[in-house]
Amino acid sequence: MTTAKTLYKNMACWKSLALIITICFLVSVTPLSAQQNEQGSYDQQQQTEDFSDQTLEKFASAKIKLDKIRNEHSTELKQVDDAEGAQKLQSKYGQKMIEAIRAEGLTVENYNKISRAMQSNPELQKKIQELFG
Repeated sequence: MTTAKTLYKNMACWKSLALIITICFLVSVTPLSAQQNEQGSYDQQQQTEDFSDQTLEKFASAKIKLDKIRNEHSTELKQVDDAEGAQKLQSKYGQKMIEAIRAEGLTVENYNKISRAMQSNPELQKKIQELFG
């Protein structure tokens, strides 16, 4: 019985860790399917024109906040050794990330759209990097 409980705890911990990793990279990892449209590639020029300078400034500000939140989360996660604690952290930091994006006047969907466009468009990436200045 003890072995089954230990195995269950370990499985729950791994599942929690997977959820935490997923939420941490929610806004920074581009899904493979999002990298291509029906024709097989993005129109990079169109991607740049879709976003106003004001929107890109909001994105840059939100990204700085999200990077700080990820660092905090990583530090706290190293101190957690149980699944319940890991789940609480995942929830706490996932909500913090969403709030940080919304506080900048963006939706999570818009943030993700810009993030994907930035990863596939060097021109847009350079423009955003200049905003970090």
